[in-house]
Amino acid sequence: MMKPRNKPLRALGLILFFAGILLGMGLFGSSVWADLESNFYFGYGVKGNKTVNLSCPPMLTVSDSKSFTAYIHNTTDRLVEPSIQTDISNILAVRSDRTKISVAAHQTVPVSWQLTTDDVVFGHLILVHVFQFPAFVLPSADANCGIVFLNLTGVTGMQVFILALLGTLLGIAGGLTLWGCNSRLLEGHIRQQMLGMVFLSVIVAVGLLLSWVGWWGPGVLVFTLASLMVIILLARYVLEPGQP
Repeated sequence: MMKPRNKPLRALGLILFFAGILLGMGLFGSSVWADLESNFYFGYGVKGNKTVNLSCPPMLTVSDSKSFTAYIHNTTDRLVEPSIQTDISNILAVRSDRTKISVAAHQTVPVSWQLTTDDVVFGHLILVHVFQFPAFVLPSADANCGIVFLNLTGVTGMQVFILALLGTLLGIAGGLTLWGCNSRLLEGHIRQQMLGMVFLSVIVAVGLLLSWVGWWGPGVLVFTLASLMVIILLARYVLEPGQP
């Protein structure tokens, strides 16, 4: 077997790649976990016929101004005044609130609620459920979301999220580049490994996208697939001769 052109750089590329992959999996996996917990936490609640457009930050820290927003859309030709009930996790008991709002015909009204550190449960999660009662012919609607809380000061949750996302992208791209440039890509097994690494990168990218839009169900499947791919690729490096 031919030796790689620069084995230390090739090994460094491999380390950077898997560091980026694991960081990305941690990023979208924590978001999927939060949304999954939210659905089970409020599993007893009444479900609506439609889905509320709910905007929750992916991460919060101690330094954040903590809130979430629901956008109530009136699809009818007249003024409606639906009641909105929110259930928020809390260290003592679920914190509930009911608000009545007015929404003009074909308009959207944002409604925001404040969060506190007392709303953190399971160590690092804030869980939210919003239910919109029916009004006139406007149907009921509901939505859940989970927010990852980090006990950090001096940095906001969005800054942590962006830094982690940049670390993921740089680790994967830099790792693939270093590994590929210092490998004999014409060799069959090297080419297969590169395809596997690219496929794993695509899986993590899909997972990040699913977590961003709040689709926790497919997110669980993608996280499982990514975990299996990591195990398979690492096993190949360990078991095959001449690695890395």
